Amino acid sequence: MLRKVSHILFFALLLSLANVFELAAQNIPSFGLKGGVNFSTFAQTDIVGYETKAGTLIGAFVEISIPTSSVSIQPEFIYSQFGSGVEDADLSFNVNYIQVPVLVKISINTLGAPQTSVAPKITPNIVVGPYANFLVNAELDGDGGSVEIDEVTRNTAFGVLIGGGVTINKLDIGVRVSAGLSDVFEEEFSDGEKNLGVGLTIGVKL
Repeated sequence: MLRKVSHILFFALLLSLANVFELAAQNIPSFGLKGGVNFSTFAQTDIVGYETKAGTLIGAFVEISIPTSSVSIQPEFIYSQFGSGVEDADLSFNVNYIQVPVLVKISINTLGAPQTSVAPKITPNIVVGPYANFLVNAELDGDGGSVEIDEVTRNTAFGVLIGGGVTINKLDIGVRVSAGLSDVFEEEFSDGEKNLGVGLTIGVKL
């Protein structure tokens, strides 16, 4: 069932990218940089004993507004560190990706004074959309050093991202949940591990 959902998300991602290119041809997009911290673990697994580990997020985004609406399309290209710690053991899985979400961003309302005023323009927003993770590298770290586990880790993984935040002038502060729908590891090595991450981000439009 989840594999079928992953395939649907893959085609949804392709369709979203096609719509992004069409919108970009009609509107002038804005570009920005984003960074933050990602708290991740392995979820939906039969194995207990995984715990949260911290990693980094850093990358770029493009925001393309839909005319006469409060909706915009925001594709991102983010280096994201996922993985999991292991309870009662000095071990951690470090699984690093290039994450490519295509998000629908909805601005809820505008608070504060207009942009021409001295006061900042504050706009809350929510974001939701599919993402694809493309593997950069995977390691198992412990007291004795690190071991590469790229060969047992899937090269691509799909999921859904949902979050919210606030835009203050050109500064964007947000929180997001990345819920994986694809197994992290190849079938013969997998116990159902899927990525789950909570990210705190700060971005700036250029």
